[in-house]
Amino acid sequence: MGAKTKNAIIALYLLFVMVLAVVTQNYVRFSVSAAAEEPDANTNSTSAYMAVPILWHAPMVGIGIMVPANPSWAYNVVLQAINEWNTEQAQFVATYYPNDTGQDVYRLYATTQNPAVVMSFQSTGADLTSALGLPDALAMTNYDGQQFTVGINAALINVPDNATSHELLYRVVLHELGHVMGLGELMGTDDVMNMVMFYYTNHNAVSYFSTTDLYAIRQMVIQSSASTTPLFIFLPAGIPYQLINVDSTIGAS
Repeated sequence: MGAKTKNAIIALYLLFVMVLAVVTQNYVRFSVSAAAEEPDANTNSTSAYMAVPILWHAPMVGIGIMVPANPSWAYNVVLQAINEWNTEQAQFVATYYPNDTGQDVYRLYATTQNPAVVMSFQSTGADLTSALGLPDALAMTNYDGQQFTVGINAALINVPDNATSHELLYRVVLHELGHVMGLGELMGTDDVMNMVMFYYTNHNAVSYFSTTDLYAIRQMVIQSSASTTPLFIFLPAGIPYQLINVDSTIGAS
């Protein structure tokens, strides 16, 4: 499949799920089972959210991210998000693959030297979504085959330095870093990869990684040299579906 064709398919998919969310005005479940039950937080489920769509193979295992230094509170929030992904990947591998050599994870880190990811804090909603003609977005991740760009809406940055600002930016950055590692959009779940990002307006919500996300990331690392990218990665029967609270590290810098 050519790059242009693949990009067109991804664009159509994103447009489809956005329209679906708007039309239903509800959180439509993205699941391999139409009869799946809504899972409770931090409990096992064998029927829901056991597949995640995949965007691409990140070509590098060590992913250096150029993060704007100012404002300092936003920089520190991004570091918290980076640390959260690194910590939970390591914990997942230690739990389910105790004999792993430690190589089957992406290692995210902030850098100013030859970054794989360039993050911007001054994007506008129109900048982020003009290519697809969608409503204003909180952020957008793109990949040109060599480097990722992550545009964060300036409306999330040009705000007071307080707990609410930290919370919203943290969740959005977690979502975009998931895209950098190859995870696609989900619908109808508290997972941070939820496209609707309902927690943007509901500050009482809790956001989670899932074991599906973490398993998919590990598989992407293993398959990074493959010539094709899978459309979906499915959670195997030996690993229970679980949600992992990722709000616990949010705090004032």
